[in-house]
Amino acid sequence: MERLLTNLFLDNPKWENEIYRLYSELPEYKQAAKLVAQWSGTVKQLLGEDGFLAFEDALAHYYGIQVQASYLFGLRLRRELCDALMWENQIKITSAC
Repeated sequence: MERLLTNLFLDNPKWENEIYRLYSELPEYKQAAKLVAQWSGTVKQLLGEDGFLAFEDALAHYYGIQVQASYLFGLRLRRELCDALMWENQIKITSAC
């Protein structure tokens, strides 16, 4: 079951494309992307290409874990909310939860 949920929510290329489309339209994202590009050049000059790529990989892994944990935390909160409503109203959890 856990693997099924992981495949459905975390390893789904459809969601990845939709999420990219959403944040690529945000002005804040565009500003942040520009700033990252500027700083990346500076950091690459200091660390060299190999050092920069190693740092970038480590940072991407670190942020990826944070994003995944935040997402799973949100799913857990949603589940707890559905459980609380079910208990309070004595109803079955529907597929919407």
